[in-house]
Amino acid sequence: MIEPKIRAVQGVADVVGFGGGIKEYKVSAKPDRLKNFRIDLNQVFSAIAANNTIPAAVIEHGDEALVVRGIGLLKSADEIGEIVVATNNGVPVRIKDVAEVSVGPQPRTGIVGMINVTMW
Repeated sequence: MIEPKIRAVQGVADVVGFGGGIKEYKVSAKPDRLKNFRIDLNQVFSAIAANNTIPAAVIEHGDEALVVRGIGLLKSADEIGEIVVATNNGVPVRIKDVAEVSVGPQPRTGIVGMINVTMW
């Protein structure tokens, strides 16, 4: 109801109500730490997936992308940081030992922009 009215306003290029503002946990691996512990990114991915079994994905279909969201089992950055990736001489190596875990907004998708160009 509201979207067509907003689109009718002069200067509005498009109205996109999808993306941004959704909380996302971000795991930024530290290459030097991975190397020190002899751990690769696949081990990090696998450890997180094994502890957060409800998947999500983006399915590309032609020029469109369909987003399939999953509700994860992990509830905080601290929980993610505590996931064990491997053991080193009997000592557990956790995500927080090889990566930085943070919380931020999901990247916006589907944005259509318009450049305000003045014609001379």
